[in-house]
Amino acid sequence: MSNIDDKLVSIYSSHAVYLSRLGAQFGNNAIPYLQRIENQTYAILNSFRANAAITSEVRREVQRQINEITRTELQAYTTQYKLDNKEFGANEVDFNANVLTSALTNYQAAIPTTQAITSLVNSTPMSLGTGSYTTYNRYVTGYHKQYTSKIDDIIRAGFLNGTTMGEVTSAIKDQLPGAIEQSKRGAKQMARTATNYYANKAMEATVNVNDEVVKGYEFIATLDSRTSRQCSSLDGNKYKSTDNKRPRFPLHPNERSVYGYWIDDRYKYDNEDSKRNSNFTDVDGVRTPKKVSSAKTYYDELRGMKAVDQDSLLGSPTLGKAFRKMNKNGDIDIFRKQLIDSSYQPISISELKKKDNELGRILKAQIKGG
Repeated sequence: MSNIDDKLVSIYSSHAVYLSRLGAQFGNNAIPYLQRIENQTYAILNSFRANAAITSEVRREVQRQINEITRTELQAYTTQYKLDNKEFGANEVDFNANVLTSALTNYQAAIPTTQAITSLVNSTPMSLGTGSYTTYNRYVTGYHKQYTSKIDDIIRAGFLNGTTMGEVTSAIKDQLPGAIEQSKRGAKQMARTATNYYANKAMEATVNVNDEVVKGYEFIATLDSRTSRQCSSLDGNKYKSTDNKRPRFPLHPNERSVYGYWIDDRYKYDNEDSKRNSNFTDVDGVRTPKKVSSAKTYYDELRGMKAVDQDSLLGSPTLGKAFRKMNKNGDIDIFRKQLIDSSYQPISISELKKKDNELGRILKAQIKGG
């Protein structure tokens, strides 16, 4: 039997998959804007005769027109993305409230206002995963600035590499498709990351108006081979809503982890065993999707794998050996906590070996033992 926390882990681990897919779709929405940039750029270049000489006036005018097209299209995309995300946020708090209402007996969850979500999104620093921070609006705006600049650079380089418009056009056509593809990938990363941030702000807003039954948050990572060391190490941790030092999403670009509810003990009850998805891929590239107990964390799953797969997921046989030794000693919880620093960033093996803790001592002993 499992309690309500396990049921909520099951719900939010599935919801995390939906959020990742939604973020990818928001990123794919950039494709029509990028196609228009590419098509209109070629139309401008092709409006000149191939053997036309290049004057400084022609160069400036072509660069101006293409910059205006690129900037206008990418600004339009990011403006629409923020509108889509705002609508998503309103739906997300409805979802969170419905989950809470259905999970508890005789409780009707409160729904935060759109203004409350917007306030959290706009006032809370957004982590870039490297100890630096930005704002949500600056992060999204940064996308159109970065890729407008990238396309501008290609146009400038084209004029440096040609003496006629035909040569300039050929040079630009060699480089522009690659920049467009990078812009597509950049849009997907931006949207996945910012949508995860928005979703977790919607969760925070919901917790704030239901604090009589919600004690705080449970960290829920995705159980698969792509999960970062930060997220795998934090999976299953619980944080009070008043804990200002809790991890803040996103911990890194393309974040997939989420927070679920940590319910006050007075409202817990036993129910039938809840499940969450597990989708690890072994060293031979074979993926084994299955359902596992929601009470299981990332490192609980790692315990049951072959040594070679443990080594692969941990990034080295050195850490794999340490994991197996600490697992044998019943110290897996210590192992996962000592893999990251106080800012929830991964620690390199060389730095881990310098630590005066259990994992550090085991790693140093490996060196002495050969």
